[in-house]
Amino acid sequence: MFGFGCPASNALRGSKAILPKIPFMTLTAADEDEMVFRALQAGANCYLLMCIVDFYIKHAEVAQRCN
Repeated sequence: MFGFGCPASNALRGSKAILPKIPFMTLTAADEDEMVFRALQAGANCYLLMCIVDFYIKHAEVAQRCN
């Protein structure tokens, strides 16, 4: 994602206008309050930080190896 206020937010707004019932998730490394606000303002239904995703992927890999 390029950041909100640039092509990514325009794409999200356009997609949300065409598909209003489809939920959109923003996946990003930016965790500043302003970025979260802009993502939600652009139409994202939720905001997920990549560090959280990395955490769960690593733990899932460890759990899978243990089974």
